[in-house]
Amino acid sequence: AARARPRRGFRAGVMQATQETCPVCLERALFRPMLRLGYGRICTCSECGCGLLLPRPAPERLASLDTTEDYFDHPYFAKRREASAEVREAFDHRLRSIERFLGGGLAGKHLLDIGCGVGLFVQHATDAGMKSIGIDISERAVAYGRAKGRDLRTGTAEELAFPGDAFDV
Repeated sequence: AARARPRRGFRAGVMQATQETCPVCLERALFRPMLRLGYGRICTCSECGCGLLLPRPAPERLASLDTTEDYFDHPYFAKRREASAEVREAFDHRLRSIERFLGGGLAGKHLLDIGCGVGLFVQHATDAGMKSIGIDISERAVAYGRAKGRDLRTGTAEELAFPGDAFDV
C-alpha cells in the first residue's frame, strides 16, 4: 500500500495575524491579513485601518515591486481603481478619525497621502474640502489617478521633500 503524506495541519494555509508597530498611528497593533501576494501579504492595522505590506521589504525592494504584474494588474488592485460603496464607507470612517485627530473640521486642511495608489482617498478627501496631494512610487498608478484629475506625484516622501509644516495630516 502507498504511504500517505503527513498532513501539515489545518492552519498551514491560513494567514495569521501578526503584531507590529503601525507606521501611521504608531500603536502596537494586530495586523490582519487581507491579501496574499507573491512577495508578501497586505495586512490592515486593527487600530487605524492602514494597510501594510508584510514582511516589510527594504526600500529598494519595495520600489522595484511596482513594476511587477502583481502590483498594478492584480485583481485586488484592479478592483480598487474606482471607489465602491464599501471603499467610500471606509474612507468616510478614515475622514471622521482625521477630524477627531485635528479637533475640528476638514475644510481647508492639507493632507498628504503617502502610498496613494491611484488617489482614491486623495479624491475623497478633496471632495470633503481638504487640500489633498498623493504620492506613490508607481508611475502607472500615479498616471492613472492624474488622468482622473487628482493631484498626485511620483516618488517617495524623502525625494519630494515637502516643507515640514506643509500638511496638517
